[in-house]
Amino acid sequence: MAQQNADRCEAPSWYHTDPDQRELSAILKGLKHDASLQGCISLGKDGVLRSLNADRDVVDAAGLNPKQITACLRRLPAGFIDEAEYAGVDGTKISRTLWFKPDKGILPPPLSQEKREGLANGCQ
Repeated sequence: MAQQNADRCEAPSWYHTDPDQRELSAILKGLKHDASLQGCISLGKDGVLRSLNADRDVVDAAGLNPKQITACLRRLPAGFIDEAEYAGVDGTKISRTLWFKPDKGILPPPLSQEKREGLANGCQ
């Protein structure tokens, strides 16, 4: 049984071989997160990876280069996002001001009160 659990906890095969995935992992590891644990991580159409709170205010952000954007999209299920929407996008060229104060249309909608309460109840 212990061996089965150990097998499931191994890093994905690309973790040791794909430098773009390793860079993305380091960026994700370094992002600050919402203390309430009700936030999310969002890759904007501008190529900026943002850590958001439940109200979708930006907690932390990092501009991704095209290779890092591709690495991020490869972590998502096939068909989840249209990769063509990110063609030619380079988040490193977006001003840091816009990393933290983006157009609200680029962010996912705020977490509903019902979902917030459900998360709070699940954590008790």
